Amino acid sequence: MILKPEALAAALVDVSGQLPPDQLSAICDLALQLLKKEHPATSPRSFLQIVQRTARRRKMSVSAALITPSGQAGEKTVGEIAHIIESALGTAVTLEQQAHSSLKGGVVLCVGDERFENSIPSSLAYLKECFTLLSSSLSV
Repeated sequence: MILKPEALAAALVDVSGQLPPDQLSAICDLALQLLKKEHPATSPRSFLQIVQRTARRRKMSVSAALITPSGQAGEKTVGEIAHIIESALGTAVTLEQQAHSSLKGGVVLCVGDERFENSIPSSLAYLKECFTLLSSSLSV
């Protein structure tokens, strides 16, 4: 049986999540040796791309937070937002609801390091900025 590069990449990704970091180098070397034996025409660079693509597809999940004044956006809303994020990122999403009493209204969505804010204070700040720009352009 000939092992395809994609199957070897999948096995490497699966095993790498279960090994201590100090053993990753050795398992990668073994995978490259097997690749060279089974598929000498496949370059290590091409194999690395296959491994990266496989790892992205198998990424466990992305953490996200939906912040509202009450922390209760409703299960339907949470499900719809999670589905939109999963579709955009191509990976599973763990979406938790959080309450933030100082939030006067609206919602804040944090996905990984990104923050999307649609709250009343942020909307008012944006309007103030627009009016300030408008008034400065009219006074010129």
